[in-house]
Amino acid sequence: MGDLDIALRYAATRSAADIAAVPLRDAGEALSLRWLDSQVVRAERRADKGCLLEYPTRRKLLQVEWFASPEAELGWRTYEYQYLLLEHVRQEDEAAAERARKLDPKAKVVAPKPVSATSLIVLLSGPEGDTSTSGRYPISAPEEEFAGARWVVDRVYQRTSRELAERAGAFWLVFSPLAADATAATVTEAVRAAKERASSVEHFSALASTMTALAGFAPERDVFLEVIMGQLSENLLRNNPLFERFAREGRNEGRNEGLKEGLQEGLVAGTLTALHHSLILVLQGRGLHVTKVQRARIEATDDQATLEMWLRVAGTAATTGEVLRHGPATAKAARKSR
Repeated sequence: MGDLDIALRYAATRSAADIAAVPLRDAGEALSLRWLDSQVVRAERRADKGCLLEYPTRRKLLQVEWFASPEAELGWRTYEYQYLLLEHVRQEDEAAAERARKLDPKAKVVAPKPVSATSLIVLLSGPEGDTSTSGRYPISAPEEEFAGARWVVDRVYQRTSRELAERAGAFWLVFSPLAADATAATVTEAVRAAKERASSVEHFSALASTMTALAGFAPERDVFLEVIMGQLSENLLRNNPLFERFAREGRNEGRNEGLKEGLQEGLVAGTLTALHHSLILVLQGRGLHVTKVQRARIEATDDQATLEMWLRVAGTAATTGEVLRHGPATAKAARKSR
C-alpha cells in the first residue's frame, strides 16, 4: 500500500504489545515479544512484520497485515505469509541449536518451545454488512481435521471512536479518522490522547503522520487533515519529513511570511497529496495496475474536485484508465503528461 503501508509499519514497530492485545487478549501475559525482520519483509512482499510472543510453555507468532479493502486472495496470502514466518522461526531455532552444540558438544540441546501462528488482518474499508471477525484457509480435505491458516479480522472502519480509544496504548488511535462515528471533535480528542500516551516525541510524530495518511481515506478528509495538523507543534512539523514537505511546498512558491503561513499553504498541498495517495492506494488495493504515466498524471493533478471524482469512481471501475477518463484533467496535469 505504498507510503501508507510504510507509515503503518513504522508506527507498528513501536506498538507490538498494543497490537498483540487485539487477537491474543485471551492468551495471557507474554514473557517476551519481538518483531521478526524476516525474509518476507526483506523481499518487500505484502506482509507486515511478524511478532513472536513467548509464553511459559509455548510461542505464538502473530502476523499483521493491512488491507485497504478485502481481497479475493486474502486467504492464500495469509497462509503463505504464516508459512514463511514460521520457516524463519524454524531456521532461527536450528541456528541456536547449532551454536549450543559448538559451545558444548556433550550438552543436551533443549528442544525449542512449540510455535503456532495466527494473523491479524486490519481492514481499512469494506462492505458495511460484512461483520465477520475471523477467517481460515484450509489445506486439508473437508472430512479431515483442519489444517491451514487462521486469522482474526479487525474492521477499524466499523469501530466507534470510543472503541478505538479504549484499546490499550496509543497505536489504535491512528485509525480514528476512519471510525464509524468520526467527527472533527473525535479526531481532535484522538490526537490529544495519542500525544499523552506516546512514549516519546518521536513516537508521537510517527503516530501523527500515520493518522494524517489515514485521514486521506475519510470522507471528511479536508476537515480531519486540518484538525490533525492544527494540533501539531511547529517543531514537530519542522522535523517530520511528511509535514516538512507540505510546508516546503508552501514556502517554495515565494511565500516568505514565516513558518506558520508556509504550513498553512502547505496544508493545501498536503490535502492534495493525501488525495493522490488515497487514489493510488484504492486502485492498488483493488488489484488495478497503475502505470508510471498514470501515476504521474494523478500526482500532477491539482484540482481537488477531479481527484475526489476519481476516488469515487475508483471503487467500481474495471481499470485505472477508466477512472482517469472521468472528469476534466487540470491544465497542470495536461502539461505534465505531454
